[in-house]
Amino acid sequence: MSKISFYNIKKSLIKNTVALVAIVALSMGIANAQYCASGASSTTDEYISDFKLIDAVSGTALIANNTQQVANGVCAMYTDFTSIIKAVNLSAGGKYTVSIQVNYCATGIYTNQTFAWIDYNRNNAFEANEGVAASIAGATSGVRYVSYTFTVPCNVSPGVTRMRAVLSETSALSNPGSACGTYTWGETEDYAVNLQLPSSVSADFAVPSSVWVKSKVNFKNSNPIGYISHTWDVNNDGTIEAINSVDYTYTWTTGGTKCVKLKSTNCLVL
Repeated sequence: MSKISFYNIKKSLIKNTVALVAIVALSMGIANAQYCASGASSTTDEYISDFKLIDAVSGTALIANNTQQVANGVCAMYTDFTSIIKAVNLSAGGKYTVSIQVNYCATGIYTNQTFAWIDYNRNNAFEANEGVAASIAGATSGVRYVSYTFTVPCNVSPGVTRMRAVLSETSALSNPGSACGTYTWGETEDYAVNLQLPSSVSADFAVPSSVWVKSKVNFKNSNPIGYISHTWDVNNDGTIEAINSVDYTYTWTTGGTKCVKLKSTNCLVL
């Protein structure tokens, strides 16, 4: 059985969409600016019992806050964690998941909805394009997690800003209207996040020096975070075998020396 060896492995980069010039000038900011008020008017029924913000590529939990916002059947109506939990870094072009657990103060089980926003342009307001999804998950009941996976846009204003999660006993949450104002039952929680633009580009991957023909070869991306896309050309012939895949697995049926190209795209423009 013949072997395949690799040489001149190419790692190319695309720089796309956001100017680097603003990084230094705008890198400082505060999350305790004046935002619209939001919260419940009643201390009964439901609350957010766990809030997670997860890097969707690595699986790392950036925020894992299961502080119990209930005591003796009394629910919190609004909680500001911006000065309690350190701002976590979110990269423009990076993919993340927010997961919000719905829980109840006493024995009743009620129908509710939850959603979240990030003030990407740091103008102290929550706008429709700053919701973490194109649509809000439908109303339902019971103790559960509601999760949204989102990509930070390239055109963010870098610096510390606010992320808001709203849980409301309703079937009529709206985007962006429900980011502000008072509702009867539920809870609002605010967090600080630090929006970052990429300062460099670096595509790289790991691969064995040789493999057997007709055996799977695993190409492991060693720099996957903060990129919009990764494309693989495993024969360096201009044919893209994987349009957007962090890692890739391929099987060659013939022996010889192969040249592999990984092209990673992030939000950087020089």
